[in-house]
Amino acid sequence: MEELVRELVRRSYEVYDEGKRAFVLDLFDDEIEWIFHVPQEILPIPAHVRGKAAVIAALMKIDEQFENIKNDIELILVDGDQAVVICDRTVRRRSNGEILTAKVAAFHRYREGRLVQYQSFTDGVAVLHQAMSLKTSGVPAA
Repeated sequence: MEELVRELVRRSYEVYDEGKRAFVLDLFDDEIEWIFHVPQEILPIPAHVRGKAAVIAALMKIDEQFENIKNDIELILVDGDQAVVICDRTVRRRSNGEILTAKVAAFHRYREGRLVQYQSFTDGVAVLHQAMSLKTSGVPAA
């Protein structure tokens, strides 16, 4: 079970970075629970959604505002049907081209090869600091 979960997690981040959403969406259980811990000033979307359709709608709102550039995975820990991922996520804000990077800790729970719960914590202080620095400096981030 643990090797299957590890592979599902690794592969889902890999294909998401490539912009291939179908694989990730196919992993979702119909009753998936998705929880985002990120300041609403950064990402004004519902922080807690349930059901595949609601999660897809939330992800579409994220994609409208941000282009995912990459997830540099530092760690994947798996215990049974659960996984923890720590990564540095880099995104580009579509409205102005700002590049933002944040540490993200994500907790995944699978049942029968389907993602039934995802909960992520984003270092909002770091993202707000980057955004404020960009506004005050007038220089685009690299």
